Amino acid sequence: MKYVLYTIIAFILLVVIAILEANYGKGYMFEAAYKVQQYITYDEEDWKNYEEIKKNQSIYSKDTNFSIAYSADDFFPIDTIQSFLPEDIKKERERIRVGDFNNLKPAVHFPKDIEAQRALITFTEGELLEYIKENVILKIGNCYINPKKDGNFNCVSCMVVALDKTSKKEAVESNVYSVLKPVYDFYQSSENDRWDARDITLQIPYDYDLFNKFK
Repeated sequence: MKYVLYTIIAFILLVVIAILEANYGKGYMFEAAYKVQQYITYDEEDWKNYEEIKKNQSIYSKDTNFSIAYSADDFFPIDTIQSFLPEDIKKERERIRVGDFNNLKPAVHFPKDIEAQRALITFTEGELLEYIKENVILKIGNCYINPKKDGNFNCVSCMVVALDKTSKKEAVESNVYSVLKPVYDFYQSSENDRWDARDITLQIPYDYDLFNKFK
């Protein structure tokens, strides 16, 4: 008797669906047929699972037009070859591992080392100059085209290393990295204009060649 009742209900629903399909276009038939199948075959556990799935979908799809505020630190390249990494860095490494650098384009036009150094002196409001006066020079590594120009003529993203002027090795004993970050954007307001620096806004790969060269 229960099966006969379900069959009658299903038939009535399909008739209604056919009418809706004829009046409102494709899509109703398949959706409604699935609903019919649910009501006929789902037991209590199936319905619980279904409701849980719908709940999770609503959480993640309520607002698809949101934006995430990133700090410059979120874009810092991470040396993934290190044998030991703190837990927070491991998470960052995983984020980078699944990231896609295939769309990055190496920059042909980028600042010379001395131009990048001048830009960073200005950006750090002179703090970097104190270290340069002591015994530090800067070198930049591979640069990538950054499409986030913000109205500027040109913008690139590059890693930066601080060197000891005497040894020409990385200035690991200096406190320069309290001021200097590992990566920056460099931009020109107009063609042939001077280079300026800003916080990084593009995720780029860790430049192993740059740092290995000056170990």
